[in-house]
Amino acid sequence: YMAGLIEQEFADTVAAGETLFHYTTTIQNHMSYTLDKYGESYAYPEVPLNTAVSDEVETLLRVYTEGARDADAMLGRLVDTFSAAEEPVVLVLFGDHKPWGGNGNSAYAAMGLTFDLGTLQGFYDYYATPYLIWANSAAKEVLGSDFTGEGGDFSPCFLMPKVFDLCGWTGPAFMQLARQVREVTPLVHERGLYLYDGQITDALPQEQQDFVTRFLWAEYWRETQGLSAK
Repeated sequence: YMAGLIEQEFADTVAAGETLFHYTTTIQNHMSYTLDKYGESYAYPEVPLNTAVSDEVETLLRVYTEGARDADAMLGRLVDTFSAAEEPVVLVLFGDHKPWGGNGNSAYAAMGLTFDLGTLQGFYDYYATPYLIWANSAAKEVLGSDFTGEGGDFSPCFLMPKVFDLCGWTGPAFMQLARQVREVTPLVHERGLYLYDGQITDALPQEQQDFVTRFLWAEYWRETQGLSAK
């Protein structure tokens, strides 16, 4: 359904001679990952493991993997559709949080993840999610970018500036400010954590901290007074 919705809105927009920005959120593979999600008789995929886990954890992983397989098939369908399109198309895909890992993160614990936020690896284990920026041939030609390679790690608030960078667009003043902040720290976290000199920290040097604070003030104004004024 989701792929069909996007494809139809794209077709309608092209027919109208307009451009489309489509922001789509799906919770198709959201919790909980129990056998009743698809039915107990469903042929869930096997998940190769190099460590012993409980039956509950193994079931969780198998059900989650089936959802990931479904999502991958949907994204593959969209890529096939837009690869054949004459109009330039850019797809931006990202996950907003880690999958549910059982009560008390039991599945993650069984696989040896500690989620120690005092370490860089622990922070990545707990919070990191993938993103993908893809463009069809028409978009690559129009924008003059091949859209290949690693994009680096950064907070979600820096994802749209990354897309604009690949498209060769400057963007509005707030986006330009975000780029400057990303140069200071690619991580701006709700827990007051930053990434500086390759380490997780809760305190930046004063000058950099003041700059990031001004960015957060601008973000707050934009979300409240700035938008309501329009």
